[in-house]
Amino acid sequence: LPEPPPVRAGPRPVTRPRPDAGFTLVELVVVVFILGLLAGIAVPGAGGGYEARLDVVEIQVRDALTRAAALARSTRSTYGVVFDVAGDRFALVDAVGDAVTDPLTRRDYVVAFDRPDQPQGIDVFSAAFGSDGAAAIFDGQGLPIDDGTLVLRCRTASRTLLLNKASGELSTP
Repeated sequence: LPEPPPVRAGPRPVTRPRPDAGFTLVELVVVVFILGLLAGIAVPGAGGGYEARLDVVEIQVRDALTRAAALARSTRSTYGVVFDVAGDRFALVDAVGDAVTDPLTRRDYVVAFDRPDQPQGIDVFSAAFGSDGAAAIFDGQGLPIDDGTLVLRCRTASRTLLLNKASGELSTP
């Protein structure tokens, strides 16, 4: 038969009864307060951002117009930026209407706002550039042929951009 294990002599450790597991009211109030502060900080940034999206789109439009003017000036031929109001996109095109290659992406210089890499909710609401309609055309000197107005919207925010024929500058009223 096996021998039983030796019995230890000495005091037994004292075990205290555990209080009921849970949180105190003060702990819960502190956590709810902190969550409220974080939500108050996050909601204004996440709830809108429509103006910030329009800022990004304005930079893209400015870049396309500047590039079209520079290409027209350097090649002494016509270039333009065509705005597709129905499709919510725009493209930088040459004199025959073919999209120019974007130097960064090495693809056609077309910015479509239905793509996931673009700001969401953008609407090319209207584009009016003199007799050319929805196209800002630049002559061989890099100047716009006509004045123009472009209106962009993002949900509740909108942005109007004005192209000045005399200076070639793009401004907001």
